[in-house]
Amino acid sequence: MIVVCVGLAIYKNKTLGLTFYPILGFLVTAFCVDLTAYYLAANRINNMPLLHGYTIVEYILLAWYFRIVLSGMVPRKIIQGVSFVFVGLAVANSIFLQDIFRYNTYSRTLEGLLVIWWCLSVYYKILKEMKIQRLQDAPVFWIVTGHFFYFSGALLLFVLSNSILYQNKTLYVYAWKLHAVINFLHYSFIAIGIWKATEN
Repeated sequence: MIVVCVGLAIYKNKTLGLTFYPILGFLVTAFCVDLTAYYLAANRINNMPLLHGYTIVEYILLAWYFRIVLSGMVPRKIIQGVSFVFVGLAVANSIFLQDIFRYNTYSRTLEGLLVIWWCLSVYYKILKEMKIQRLQDAPVFWIVTGHFFYFSGALLLFVLSNSILYQNKTLYVYAWKLHAVINFLHYSFIAIGIWKATEN
């Protein structure tokens, strides 16, 4: 599904506008990271260092998107400040707490909580302003809902990933299969949002 999202976003890039630039960056980055991670795993190379870096880049791109969408309600300096703190904590986590060859549960969990908070802020802004007459036709609703659904659904996995790995490998495999389903729906919502932005 991510291939569909990337293809649709690139094809319609000229008509999407500034708001979608961070989403396009997020999709292209996720696609490249997924391909690289698959290659490393296929060659029995630990791909966890890739996730540590991706977590930071992913949050920066999503924070950029939320800074645009929440303009007029949340000062950009707040989102930038939170991003700065997150990057610092994520780097510190990779250096001092969870080395780059282990799953970065702390950074992923913190990212998930922050993204969920920004999504809820967008929902609040939509309800407060009442500018959107047909919610199902609003691209921002679908994209934010995709992020909210993914990070809410995967949050427990982020928290327990290392524990599950060491205690029950079978459960670990099933948990990540569930993650794949959640991620598929995540990108499906984003694809609908991109389509809604360009259907007219």
